[in-house]
Amino acid sequence: MAFNTTATIASFGGKLLKLTHKATSTNCEMALNLYLPPQATKQGSRVPVLFYLSGLTCTGDNCAEKGFFQHGASQKGIAVVYPDTSPRGLKIEGEDDAYDFGSGAGFYVNATKEPWAKGYNMYTYITEELPEALFSSFDQLDSSRVSITGHSMGGHGALTLFLKNPGKYKSVSAFAPISNPINCPWGQKAFKGYFGENQQEKWKEHDTTELVKQWKGPLDLLIDVGTGDNFYKQGQLLPENFIKAAKEAGNDKNINLRMQPDYDHSYYFISTFADDHIAHAAKAYTVELPLLRYSPPIPFSLCTASLPNDPVAIKRPPLQYHHHATCLAVHPHENSSETLHLTLNSELSFCDSSNNSLLTFTPLEQVENAIEIAWNPTADQNLRSQALEFLNQLRADPTAWQVCLVLFTREPRPLEVVRHFSLEVVNNAVQEHRLDSQSLGYIKENLMSYVRQIYTPGSRQDAVDTAHIQNKLTQTMTYLFTSLYFSGWQTFFDEFRALAGDESAIGTVNVAGTILYLRMLGQVNDEIADVLVSRSSDEQKRNTELKDLVRARDARKISLSWQEILAKWRQTNLMIVEMCLKTVSRWVSWIDISLVVNEAMLNNFLQMAGQQGISSPESPEGKVRDAAIDAFTEIVGKKMKPADKIELILFLNLGNVVGQLIGSPALSDLRSTPDYDTDLAETVAKLVNNTVFDIVKVLDNDSIDGPTRLHAEELAQIFVPYLLRFFADEYDEICSTVIPSLTDLLTFFRKLKKAKGVLPPQYSGMLSPVLDAIISKMKYDETASWGEEDEQTDEAEFQELRKRLHILQQTVAATDEPLYIETLSRVVANTFRKLSSNDPSLNWRDLDLAMHEMFLFGELAVKNQGLYQKKEPSSVASDRLIEMMSSMVESNIASYPHPSIQLQYMEICVRYYQFFEQNSQLIPRALENFVRLTHHDHVRVRTRSWYLFLRFVRPLRTQVGSVSQTVIEAISDLLTIKAELPDDSGDDDMSSDEDDQSADAVFNAQLYLFEAIGCISSTATVFTENKILYTQSVMAPLFTDIQQTLGPAKNGDERAVLQIHHIIMALGTLARGFSDWVPVAPGAPPPSEVSEEFVKAAEAILVALESLNSSMDIRTAARFAFSRMIAVLSSRLLQQLPRWIDGLLSLSSTKDEMAMFLRVLDQVIYTFKAEIFGILNTLLTPLLQRVFATLAEPTAGTDDEIQLAELRREYLNFILIILNQDLGSVLVSNANQSTFNTIISTIEHFARDSSDYPNARLAISVLVRMTSVWGGPDQTASSVTNPTSPTTSTAPLPGFDSFAVSRFSPLAWNIPASQGFNSKDPQARQVLLEVAALQAEILKKVGSPYLERLREELRDMGAQEAQVEEYVRQLAGAVGGKGDAGKGWKGFFVGFVGRGGGG
Repeated sequence: MAFNTTATIASFGGKLLKLTHKATSTNCEMALNLYLPPQATKQGSRVPVLFYLSGLTCTGDNCAEKGFFQHGASQKGIAVVYPDTSPRGLKIEGEDDAYDFGSGAGFYVNATKEPWAKGYNMYTYITEELPEALFSSFDQLDSSRVSITGHSMGGHGALTLFLKNPGKYKSVSAFAPISNPINCPWGQKAFKGYFGENQQEKWKEHDTTELVKQWKGPLDLLIDVGTGDNFYKQGQLLPENFIKAAKEAGNDKNINLRMQPDYDHSYYFISTFADDHIAHAAKAYTVELPLLRYSPPIPFSLCTASLPNDPVAIKRPPLQYHHHATCLAVHPHENSSETLHLTLNSELSFCDSSNNSLLTFTPLEQVENAIEIAWNPTADQNLRSQALEFLNQLRADPTAWQVCLVLFTREPRPLEVVRHFSLEVVNNAVQEHRLDSQSLGYIKENLMSYVRQIYTPGSRQDAVDTAHIQNKLTQTMTYLFTSLYFSGWQTFFDEFRALAGDESAIGTVNVAGTILYLRMLGQVNDEIADVLVSRSSDEQKRNTELKDLVRARDARKISLSWQEILAKWRQTNLMIVEMCLKTVSRWVSWIDISLVVNEAMLNNFLQMAGQQGISSPESPEGKVRDAAIDAFTEIVGKKMKPADKIELILFLNLGNVVGQLIGSPALSDLRSTPDYDTDLAETVAKLVNNTVFDIVKVLDNDSIDGPTRLHAEELAQIFVPYLLRFFADEYDEICSTVIPSLTDLLTFFRKLKKAKGVLPPQYSGMLSPVLDAIISKMKYDETASWGEEDEQTDEAEFQELRKRLHILQQTVAATDEPLYIETLSRVVANTFRKLSSNDPSLNWRDLDLAMHEMFLFGELAVKNQGLYQKKEPSSVASDRLIEMMSSMVESNIASYPHPSIQLQYMEICVRYYQFFEQNSQLIPRALENFVRLTHHDHVRVRTRSWYLFLRFVRPLRTQVGSVSQTVIEAISDLLTIKAELPDDSGDDDMSSDEDDQSADAVFNAQLYLFEAIGCISSTATVFTENKILYTQSVMAPLFTDIQQTLGPAKNGDERAVLQIHHIIMALGTLARGFSDWVPVAPGAPPPSEVSEEFVKAAEAILVALESLNSSMDIRTAARFAFSRMIAVLSSRLLQQLPRWIDGLLSLSSTKDEMAMFLRVLDQVIYTFKAEIFGILNTLLTPLLQRVFATLAEPTAGTDDEIQLAELRREYLNFILIILNQDLGSVLVSNANQSTFNTIISTIEHFARDSSDYPNARLAISVLVRMTSVWGGPDQTASSVTNPTSPTTSTAPLPGFDSFAVSRFSPLAWNIPASQGFNSKDPQARQVLLEVAALQAEILKKVGSPYLERLREELRDMGAQEAQVEEYVRQLAGAVGGKGDAGKGWKGFFVGFVGRGGGG
């Protein structure tokens, strides 16, 4: 598959290629980015590949430009593929309506629900089509070394693709993945749309949490999630569910879930940890062997040994050597085939024959050289590979920590990468509990000696470790703490606290020691108290005991050190103060609250939280202030009894604290200026959110005492205004921070109202300002614009916020419906009043708000009984909505010059069409507005209006019929079809509006106009002659266009072919609008005179099809039109059926096309079963011969196999519908007898195919139906059974009962014996149930002789006599019994097969 390179960009020594290609799985052109590292430019080199899957709304450009992946990839020599997140431009209705479904939200699944199944196949695209295309086009890419990672939706994709395809990917990692989509709003919406609401098992197939339960083997995962991620807080990500499932399945040992403090969901987060994920992938590309085996040349400097007291000299005089700066390469003597075997327990010495000296390499040098080579991107690739192999073995060696500990603490220091790797080896040895207490003590003493040397007051401050070394060092110390704090290292905290200095010097002497001490406290908390990390029961027990010990031994001393640090470092180093505050926030949840909530600590918090005049939130002062407020938030969030929690809030005087913060200039005077401190606002909002959450929790507790409840109610009165202050903030991020507690508050109100019948007065007064705030927040802010490309992301986020606000409104409505009705009615009425009075203060945002609320109001006003009941409003809400509709229609708002308002007008008219049914005098005015808007200058309004116009006239077609001629004439200028070939410019950065302006998008919307004309032309109020006239007026120009275009199309003009495709689609769509008649539905087909006009249309389509049937586009359009012509042509269609079949089933027709045509043909047979026998008798054999030929074609790839299974299913359904419509005799007529045996053979073949259980089951059901239809009457009761088979008008075939015994009955034994058949598979069980039904049906037709035959067969298979008789008894009972006898027989048969038939 060819790629088109649209740009080449230099990046970190490599090249970033922007590519496009045609993709069959997604049915469109796909864009992607491919980063080739500098290592890929070397001739003959092949680099591993990492697929990065992006999240919602993203394309392949986002991470390539912002994710910083190329930095690490260039160092590790890894290519990175950045695919798109969905197909683009498929013109599916609703594809671009939401950010979390459709475009930009493919969820890396294959959709099974129409219309999404036609292109939303991102699973196949990512796992098959794209890799195959890349590896065939870029020789530099190594297809044997592929890994996968992703972010958010892409993290979900990476994890599910890895778990669903064992062995396909070498590694997997994820940033903030959607870990349990079946239980989060994003996933539920996507899976419902792509699979269907009731396809829960299908949902589970693409859920990481469900898949990990079935995983077998090791699972090495790296997952990063930011604790400041709002989507994590909202329950969209649910990593805890995944960790819990992995743990329960025993798969959690190597899952590294890192909760990164304060990071959010953005690319700032991704870029920070991108190198870690690149390194995780790189780790998987190396090979681990139990024994180092090097064939010359051998870099002996890579080989390590045990401790120096166990040397083994290897002397080989024939060896020749050369000495290099990084390694010693040794070659055997010429013609020697010796191979040198080296283990980790050898020290190497070599004899230099030139001067008889002995060259020795120590373990330290060997390890150091290996690390330097492995991390040197310019080193020889073969040498690097050997180094990586060696280091992987080093990690696994139980004694390697000894060498690495010495290497880490050595002076002079080795390179930073050497120190980090060495410390990591020591860290792993301690963490994995492989060491005895003596070894742990040895490591502790050495590391503490190193720490004292570097971090003690007065020591060398220039030698302080970098941040990432400090993190690894404190992590190692923490693992030592968990093993030794119980006994052996009770002074752990004292020793680290001493680094910061004694009480007199703690704030003046040792910056580095104080920072290390605070880092140490943070690491200990994360290890023993972080509730977000999944732990085993043993680890939980250990952590509980450790926390008890810390509380008893050291917590008070640690608390005092915090006080000292906060008091003394404030004047000199605010970074340390910020670290200390964050440490307090982390510890407060599990230590005695009095250690934090005391006068000394609170004075510090209050002074820092209340700082004024801070120039920037990013300044040290701003960070300290926000950290102090966060400390209050964590204190309030501490778990405690309800009464204690209220007492704590009162003691902290939080009402006054928050009030002062809100009144500070940063949040008050500067609120509407560019200097508004949004960081401070969000921090205080979080404090308010947590406080209100706790207040509501107390109020919702029926067991609390009276005084506590009274205090809680008083606090609610104080904090609800604070809550609304931040809820109404113009910044949506700040508003979203308090939505959770506002939701809890309103839920509490609703619960209280339901229990008491009325909301108590102390709360009822809160509800009105809450509702006012919600409505106000629904409005576009003053900076927002509409429809501009740069605003698309903001628009999507605002619409998502509106959905959350809508839920809050619904809760208010459920709590106080009259208040909700009055408030919404007032908002809408006031807005329309201002509009009618030309109030200059009114703008489009006000109108948009009123109409949006009017649209939502219908959920209350239009319930099950509809807007009206017996021509009267069905409820108070319905009455108000009718008033709103009257005001809207009379206000002439449709002429307001803003696209958003005009669209909302049409959406509301469509939603509340029942209003126009009862007020038909207003329809002409609405139609006039619709017709005018169908000609709108703005493409989004214009094309959307065409769809809404159809939606409006379809239910009102009876009332519209009287003005149909006027309407058709008014929109006739919009019916001109002008096909345009797709633009192949390769411009991938198209906005939604530009997509809307594409020729395909406009044409697909144009089809709604043709359907609308069909609707309004076909009503009973339109005279037949007018129906003919309207039909001719639309179709005549199309016929002329076909005549003029057919010649160029036959000569290969692509635009002409596309033009004819469009015309055929338009004719079919007109027919769909004209009649949806089916025989089983009320009504009748159009009058014959009208049908005659559509006969002409069908003839025109057939002429085009016969001339251009090599074009798949033409066949697709014709098949669409054919299915729509059924209702308007009635039985006239049968006269043209042979030509339709010849045209639609050309030699180039695909399996998919043939399957879809058979589905349409099923509809024809069902519709015209009384008239179709003759034509079907003539056409059946040629038709089936084409089907058989296509079924016999070999498959090529997964897509082809899927299409083959679909064709099999439709072929079997085709035979089944013939049998069910009493047309079975056509299968055995003289004209078709030659194909009968092939029909039986194919059905038997499908029945035995254990690779396709669904079609096997369907095939057997066809055999059951054949036996029932052709096997003759059921035998009498004396012959075993009562007559139970359904009677049919099809005559039985003489001898078919015997034929069924000889051909069908053996399938009962052949099917379970088929290769690959697994009776434990649920789908295989369904096959066996159908086989049991087949045996029962044969017994009905044959009687007792069949039982005797079965007895003989069972005995021949080795069954015991008792088993034989039990089998026969069960089968006979199923046929002759009542009730559940048949069900019991089927269950018995399945069990019999599962036991191997007793033999």
